[in-house]
Amino acid sequence: MQKVLAVLLALGLIAVAIRQFDMLGDGGGSAGGALRSGIRSMTGKTAADLGRETMSHASRVRMSSAVRDYAAETGKLPRDLAALVDRGLVQEDATIDEWGRALVLEATEAGMRLRSAGPDARFHTDDDWTLSL
Repeated sequence: MQKVLAVLLALGLIAVAIRQFDMLGDGGGSAGGALRSGIRSMTGKTAADLGRETMSHASRVRMSSAVRDYAAETGKLPRDLAALVDRGLVQEDATIDEWGRALVLEATEAGMRLRSAGPDARFHTDDDWTLSL
């Protein structure tokens, strides 16, 4: 778990550095362009996509922990994400995916599943991401 958090922190710092370059008004000049190009060549993704994925992964880890904490405190699974917010286990912004849309908590036979509609904003399509909790 600590290794995952360390990787997330490193990726987050890279995303912040890139954003700082972009705030210079010229797209970061040659240094910003080189950094973005290097990230794209190493990961195959844009810095913005990488930053969104990093934030998304961190949110998933927090949400998974919050569901476990809720179950430990109440003896049952939460009915929805609002129940986690109401108990103070997550902030309301953690219930939003990287595209700014509401996440959904679904009951499954095995427990719970967190779902994002993905970039197309439609649930139960190929670009959804899910996390079994």
